[in-house]
Parts: sequence; structure tokens; C-alpha cells
Amino acid sequence: MRIKAVLTGHRRGLGRGIAQALLQRGVAVLGISRSVDPELGARFPGLLTQLALDLADTPALLRWLETGALADFLADAEPALLINNAGVVSPMGALPQQDAREVAAAVAINV
Repeated sequence: MRIKAVLTGHRRGLGRGIAQALLQRGVAVLGISRSVDPELGARFPGLLTQLALDLADTPALLRWLETGALADFLADAEPALLINNAGVVSPMGALPQQDAREVAAAVAINV
């Protein structure tokens, strides 16, 4: 058993910093972002598993979950960490003027 973390938005900014900190401490990380980070992957080949997935794409997320890859990654985790770092800051503006689809997409990613 070992510590494992599922980290969304691991490719840049705060998420990349969190990923590096965990990986440097020997924590296995499943990084989920819209694209992979080749440099980070090369630095931590045995610890970092990357998934290129847009979390706002619910059908794609469900298809991936049905593969069992998440359960496989977490099978020997003790403990398992979930770090929901992915997020968007749009739409912005007065609520009555916002498009419902844009709000729903933001909620899908941020919540």
C-alpha cells in the first residue's frame, strides 16, 4: 500500500506545482488535464500517470470511468487523495445575462 493522488488540472499553474511536490515526495499521481505534460512525465516516469481528458466532456469522462482505469490506479492506494484543481473562471457577468449552457459547463468542471 502507498499514497496515491488523483489530481485534476495537473499540467500548469498551481496544479503543476502540486503535482511536482507530490511526485518529489514519492506519491504516485494520476494527472488529469486536457493535455499531458511531456516534461513532467519524463521526470517522473514511474510515478506519474497522465490522462488527456476534458472534464467538461461528460460522455468522455463516463467512457473513461467505465474502463476501470481509475479503480486500477487506486487498487493499492493507502490513502487515496483527490485534489480537484481544474477549474474555469467563466462565464463572468451579471447572472441574468449569462448563458445557461456556459454556466452548466463551468459547474461541470468546477464542482
